[in-house]
Amino acid sequence: MIIIGAMSTDHVIGSGNGMPWDVPEEYAQFLRLIDGQTVIIGRRSYEIFGVGLTSAHTLVVSRSAADPSGAVGVASVEDALRMAKTFNRTVFCAGGASIYAQAVPLADTMYLS
Repeated sequence: MIIIGAMSTDHVIGSGNGMPWDVPEEYAQFLRLIDGQTVIIGRRSYEIFGVGLTSAHTLVVSRSAADPSGAVGVASVEDALRMAKTFNRTVFCAGGASIYAQAVPLADTMYLS
């Protein structure tokens, strides 16, 4: 699994309903990297960034039983990883903070802008 994200020099990864910066090239790179792959993302991050994701499979970690529109809901990062392995694609973890905290010990690579 590859952790993929961006953060400011003071370690901020998000602010309210988005990013505290606007760098279109960075977001375009993110979309290129996940294109056709599998993405594990938290529910709140999916609500903010999910529209327009280029991933082939999007697994949303949520305590809610409902599947998010355009994605598959899973109960945990571990469940997401088990399902992701069946897709035979590169697996990216795209946050938010609590999902990153669970995924970092399980990842073997990190792409950080």
